[in-house]
Amino acid sequence: MHKNRPKGFVPPYEAYVSEFEIGVTEIANAYFGVQDRGDAVEAERAHVALTKLLTLADAPDWVERGWCEEPVGSKTWIYATYWRNPAGFQRWWRNPAVQSWFQVNAAAKSAVGRWAEIVFPQTKLLDTLLAHPEKNFGIAKLAKENVITPYHGYWGGMRDRMEALDEDRLQNAAGDALGAQRKNRDGIGRRICVEMPANVCFARGGPDWTNTGGEEREVFLDDVYPALVAGARYLADNPEQAGCYSCRFVHETDSAGAARDQVNVLAYYVTLRNLEQWTAKHPTHLAIHGKFLALLRRIGRMPEVLLDHEISVLPRGKLTGVYVNCDPGTGFASFGAERTDVQEFRPGG
Repeated sequence: MHKNRPKGFVPPYEAYVSEFEIGVTEIANAYFGVQDRGDAVEAERAHVALTKLLTLADAPDWVERGWCEEPVGSKTWIYATYWRNPAGFQRWWRNPAVQSWFQVNAAAKSAVGRWAEIVFPQTKLLDTLLAHPEKNFGIAKLAKENVITPYHGYWGGMRDRMEALDEDRLQNAAGDALGAQRKNRDGIGRRICVEMPANVCFARGGPDWTNTGGEEREVFLDDVYPALVAGARYLADNPEQAGCYSCRFVHETDSAGAARDQVNVLAYYVTLRNLEQWTAKHPTHLAIHGKFLALLRRIGRMPEVLLDHEISVLPRGKLTGVYVNCDPGTGFASFGAERTDVQEFRPGG
């Protein structure tokens, strides 16, 4: 472990990782989307219905909201949901009212799509990296505490922070060639259920500039933010080259739908190596890194903008999707093994 950390290395700034209660080996993390292709009234109905479902028995412990544009231009409202107890999620998911939401309009070819992407991060194959122990997001909200880590600020730190990572976890069970995995699936008027191969790498992360002001805010929005947009666009537009099944640039909102000063990139990579290659070598990510370092030099202090992420390597059965009447190319609907349904989930890692 920690074999990538240079001898005597001292991180240039503080960062934090999440620690969970003893016995917690898995978290349930589900993303739900309402895809609006031009019927705002029907989309709002679906949106309201989903919000109500998230208050039923065994509701998620934490919910975040946002929106993005899918590849063909549809505006999609996204809910990021987290359960400490995966069994609680499974009870909620099997509720007839929840299952009904994922059946409506499956064959009607309406202008609204619905989808669920269900992730079960394994705590030993999870990397959280946070700028602040309390002002955080996502899975970190379920942790027992967020503690300082010395294993960051160098290339390879992500691998060092994943307790159970080994060479076997770096091989996608379906192979490295994304193009060879693509299936010809048209989701309009259909309900598509898929299970992704073992060892897909899932990543969610981005900046929160709520507390910035003055020069820092100006430089961030003028220089860093456009570079981030360009990086996400590269991943979304070049899936085969980047080894990225799906990339969404999500604008975060509050519970009422009002814009927040926060975005997150939501991406599924063929392997952890594909994520590492983009971050270490690709011009779009090097531009993000360079612009952020320039911001630090200019303001001469630790920034108020927060950079957080959560990254998982997922064993078989820990990444599934349900797509109802969705645009072709939505999420990872064109990949993985098609299933008749998504009702039962394999326990443990």
